[in-house]
Amino acid sequence: MLYGDFLKKSKQCPFCLPQERIIEKKFSFLTYALAPYHKDHLLVVPKRHTESFLDLRKKERDEMLDLVSLAVKILQSFGYKDCSILGRDGNNAGKSIKHFHFHIIPKVLLGDIDNYRKERKILSKQEIGKIIGKIKTVIKNKRL
Repeated sequence: MLYGDFLKKSKQCPFCLPQERIIEKKFSFLTYALAPYHKDHLLVVPKRHTESFLDLRKKERDEMLDLVSLAVKILQSFGYKDCSILGRDGNNAGKSIKHFHFHIIPKVLLGDIDNYRKERKILSKQEIGKIIGKIKTVIKNKRL
């Protein structure tokens, strides 16, 4: 399914619906990107629905930044030397979901994201399982 079709069918915020969470904290969680820019594209999402970074409470923001740090370490353990950390804020920032979140994307320059020419595809359950298994193995073995 194409990402645009998925968004048209969505009647609720996808981050507010139940979904697999790789790591769940009190105020936020680490998960995979359902329509990734890169196969190891991760997301850090606050549990409370908020559209803006500035609406985050200090505890939410601090916890999210800890998860962003962990996500970068996970990607480094996969061998990536570079990643982009992106949080789109505002109505004209190019965000497709109005629930603030951070993207942690290896090997992609921010200009590449904004100029992405092909429409992204939704991952299959098998692809999702493979990514989550890989991340959980790293967390378990490396104690990040």
